[in-house]
Amino acid sequence: MTDRAGGLSLIAERFEDQTGTPMTMPGSIAPITLALYALLLAVGGVMGFLKARSGHSLIAGLASATLALICLLIVELGRPVVGLGMGVALALILLGFFARRFTKNRRFMPGGLMSLVSLVVVVILAATLVRGNSEGG
Repeated sequence: MTDRAGGLSLIAERFEDQTGTPMTMPGSIAPITLALYALLLAVGGVMGFLKARSGHSLIAGLASATLALICLLIVELGRPVVGLGMGVALALILLGFFARRFTKNRRFMPGGLMSLVSLVVVVILAATLVRGNSEGG
């Protein structure tokens, strides 16, 4: 399947459990979620650099975006449980980081917004994992 926006091949529709039994994931939005999360992380890092000349923001944003893209690649290569699990772990780590920043300075941008985005990513990816595992077994 190809998404209309960027032409990414989304091969998250068929999962396999450890025994090789296919698990169908109709309409999974997890790969799209990972791609959009990576985009937001990268754009946020660049914005942090441009607005505050923060090299740390640039490096952290691009590194986090790269990790999210690696998770997406792993899903695309047919290992969705591993890729989505890593994506959940990444989003949880970033949720903790951004929530701490938000509680410290009480400014919605970027800590509050990225906390909410990270929470949504965790919910979508975890729900996809749970749904995939329950359908396969």
